[in-house]
Amino acid sequence: MTEEIIVKPSDRSITKDVVFGHVMKDPEICLELLQSILPQLNLKSVKEVTAQRLIDAGLEEKSVRLDIMAEDNEGRLFDIEMQVVRQEYIGKRLRYYQSKMDTLTLKPGMRYDEIKDTYIIFLCPYDPFYRNRTRYEFSSREDHDPSIKLETGAHWIFLNSKGEDKNINKGLQQFLDLMNGKIDISSTFIARINKEIDHYVGSPEWEADKMKLQTMLQDTERERAIEDLKKAANRIRKYETNEEEVFKALKEDYHDDFSDDQIRKYMDETK
Repeated sequence: MTEEIIVKPSDRSITKDVVFGHVMKDPEICLELLQSILPQLNLKSVKEVTAQRLIDAGLEEKSVRLDIMAEDNEGRLFDIEMQVVRQEYIGKRLRYYQSKMDTLTLKPGMRYDEIKDTYIIFLCPYDPFYRNRTRYEFSSREDHDPSIKLETGAHWIFLNSKGEDKNINKGLQQFLDLMNGKIDISSTFIARINKEIDHYVGSPEWEADKMKLQTMLQDTERERAIEDLKKAANRIRKYETNEEEVFKALKEDYHDDFSDDQIRKYMDETK
């Protein structure tokens, strides 16, 4: 018998970054969620479950921070993203995520067939494609003959917790319901997650994790500001060849974020 408790969105919601990251760091919980999403893989175990994994490409490239990164017993990689805000250009964003995950799997001297299979999974409390479906999956197929498929080993999955078709297994539906604030206490899996959240929220670890996440988000915003400044420098140089004038133009826009020395430093990095 289903026993549901309805809770309002709060700091204890599974959709909150720190809560989701803490809960999914538990290999058994992460494994059970992946098993419900991908039952066809017959997953036996996961290892090296990491929350907020930063794939740092340096200042010249955009870094990627993955919500949950896990590897299973066969070496397959899983990125699970709790995506609560609708994003523009989601296809290109996924393409970039994929490229950075591939850099983790293919090392110099390895063959292309040694690239590990990867699964990027977006958990969304909204419909990303406006079709009222719960699950969307994407693969590489020939435009004119869909029976022809490129075996890339890359898999992209979107799960919409507000989907109306409910054409998924019970365990996954219970997790999506949890995202919507419905706690099915008859489910041992959901009850375990709920108990873990109860122990975590309000604890010193929770407070520390919130502070750490805030710092990481600030760092990400700073990386974006640096990237914007560099692009602006190159735009200005299209009509202004005097570097001192370029500096003055950048300082006018970025003096609140960077010192004079920092502006000159990032200007030099774009030459």
